[in-house]
Amino acid sequence: MNDPANSAIARSPQLLLAAASLAKCDEAHATSAACKLLGIADTRLIGVSAHSELNWNGFPLQLLLSLRQQKIAVRLLGDPGSHLFDPVARYQLGKEALPSLLAFAQADLLYPLAQNLIAQVVPGDPERLAQYAAGTLWLAAGLNSPGMAMYVAPAPSENRWQKASGWIASVTPAPFDALALIAVLQQNCFLLGVGVEGISPGTARFKLYWRMTTPQPLADFGISLLTDPTMIAFLTEALDGVAVAPDALNFSANFDVTSGRLVDVKVDVSWHGRPTHQALQIIARQANHLGLATLETHAAIKTIRQHQLEVGCIGLGIDAAAQYRLNTYLF
Repeated sequence: MNDPANSAIARSPQLLLAAASLAKCDEAHATSAACKLLGIADTRLIGVSAHSELNWNGFPLQLLLSLRQQKIAVRLLGDPGSHLFDPVARYQLGKEALPSLLAFAQADLLYPLAQNLIAQVVPGDPERLAQYAAGTLWLAAGLNSPGMAMYVAPAPSENRWQKASGWIASVTPAPFDALALIAVLQQNCFLLGVGVEGISPGTARFKLYWRMTTPQPLADFGISLLTDPTMIAFLTEALDGVAVAPDALNFSANFDVTSGRLVDVKVDVSWHGRPTHQALQIIARQANHLGLATLETHAAIKTIRQHQLEVGCIGLGIDAAAQYRLNTYLF
């Protein structure tokens, strides 16, 4: 029987070739990004994973294709230290990978925010770090534009919502909107993690990620953007009558670091066990409907098929100005 993780590792060159093609950069640039995201110098370690949960098959790299009105943004995500078994060693390597990644992403000014995120949310003692069997953080960098992101989660033994609240209070002078949302979410939702993204503190965002623990109407979250008709239409088509568990939907809310205001929301639909061609058909139809880089979308889908990538999730984001972004997560 073939090991899914081993087959994914064998396809890792295809992921980087596709990333370079989609981002209109050379393969060396994409490979350099992968090494910095994984915290490695040896390119032979790209794709090697002791235990990663970035993708359902254990592969430690993911390609994000984000369709916008005027362009396609291409981002690579990685699980640093995923080739290591020791959680403490992975934690240390992840922290050590940050400066190099920030320089690559032209986001050096975000270092204090990234450091604070780790210090406030991730425990530094070996006993609690041992609870992170699949690593402590994920990193991301743009391939065709500047910017980085980092995502972490509290230790399993921690009160996750409480930990997130403490971190938010330390990261923005106006935490009120985010704390009000947490007060609602902590009743029937599970906190997946928190994150920061951007180029500089003045334009950076802090992020909350969650799943429902029991089915509930989206209106219960108290965020009008989640009940936008376009969002409902996207979810209706993406779910297509398929019976899905509540944890098949991943929600996120992004807040401006300076003002603390809600900037946008996003819902990702897990595509685990569903055919890739169906996801790509939905992306093509939705992109056409929303007017998102339509010509580029058809070329991107051709590239995805050519390199035989698989779809992990598809998602739709919307901001307060009714600007949409259509995301496809690939491995």
